[in-house]
Amino acid sequence: MIFVLVIVFIISAKYQSHKRQYGISMQAILMRIKICNILNDHAIKQIFNAFKLLGWNVNEPYDFHGFEQSNRMQQLIYRALAEGLVSERKAAELSKMEGNEITELKMVKK
Repeated sequence: MIFVLVIVFIISAKYQSHKRQYGISMQAILMRIKICNILNDHAIKQIFNAFKLLGWNVNEPYDFHGFEQSNRMQQLIYRALAEGLVSERKAAELSKMEGNEITELKMVKK
């Protein structure tokens, strides 16, 4: 079990940078390792048990400090405007823009 804990801490040290950059969990990384057959099922199970022992299955040791913001709605509005499916006024309303920002949307349409 000590060998497994050493492996877990090595994974943990490397994982910290990935968590901060991408926000992916250690368990997700471990599942990907399993799917890619990098480690066998027995090793994966031991590492998961070590995570449980350390309490990392609930609270991982590092936080995600990234910023995520969806822009899907804005993309759909621009596309609808470009294809003539909505007016500039409706696009501005959906985008929650002020009246002076409608001209910006008109430029997209051209």
